[in-house]
Amino acid sequence: MSVLDSLNFAEKVLQIALHTNSSKFVTHKNKLEIVMSWLCDEQSKVHFQNELSYLMLKTINRELADQVSPFTKEQWDTEIVARWDEFVKSPQCPKMACKEEELGYLATMLMTTYVAEQYRYGDLVKVNKGDVFIDCGACFGDTALWAYHNGASKVYSFEPSPYNYQVLVENFKANGHDTATAINLAVGDKECKIPFAAAPGMAGASYATADGNIEVDCIVLDDWIEKNKIKPDFLKYDIEGAELEALKGSVKTIQKYRPRMCVCLYHKIEHMWELPIFIKSINPDYEFYCRKNSYHNEFVLYCVDRSTTTKAKK
Repeated sequence: MSVLDSLNFAEKVLQIALHTNSSKFVTHKNKLEIVMSWLCDEQSKVHFQNELSYLMLKTINRELADQVSPFTKEQWDTEIVARWDEFVKSPQCPKMACKEEELGYLATMLMTTYVAEQYRYGDLVKVNKGDVFIDCGACFGDTALWAYHNGASKVYSFEPSPYNYQVLVENFKANGHDTATAINLAVGDKECKIPFAAAPGMAGASYATADGNIEVDCIVLDDWIEKNKIKPDFLKYDIEGAELEALKGSVKTIQKYRPRMCVCLYHKIEHMWELPIFIKSINPDYEFYCRKNSYHNEFVLYCVDRSTTTKAKK
């Protein structure tokens, strides 16, 4: 094979790879343009565009993808990691523990939740004093403890992994919070048992899958909220790819209470358009913002009812 033949072959392989990784985006171009039009500030638009580039490139060339990511490794090191020592010495840092092999994961969670404040978007989407906060995908309790630190009066934390749940309960105890609000259930669009992958040491890698090694109980959030007479002010969804099903089980709650929401978009490529479009179909008055909060993952959609932002801007 000549040099020219080799180059032509390499070019064809690259074209195939690029097409394979970009086909979903090309097919749903119109939907992505609609979502872009809904974003309410320039930062969100830039992050959204750059995240699309990152997602298209990351399975082909991770180094190149990192260069176009809306949140770079350099930013993570200089803006987040550099503040770690100061954070752990501050009153803001909660008392949290886990198995030794998961301490690195716990540190990353704390930096993302507390230092990067991934579940806050300035003064537009934040926890207010007295809020009732619903935490879907609680893991070890970092989000719940952050919400309490920022003024929430009650946080209901759903965590389906029995191993994460044990740690969650202990961390609630260590910080003086009611363990009855730690709930060992998954949330979805129907009440059932679902196959689930979970084991000690998996922490954030626990997720619903047909190949799961255990079964967990799943509830519909609308039914649970109605049964327990809860009036939520803030909903957070970070459930490893099951966000759409959870949102489908929250339609009545979202329509009735119009809570502020943080919804993770990074678990599935199609969530970049499916989740914003579904949320708008529930409440057309939601305003959207988005931001990446770590250099590989943590791309979050922030939702706030327009009537709330109008009051905030006055």
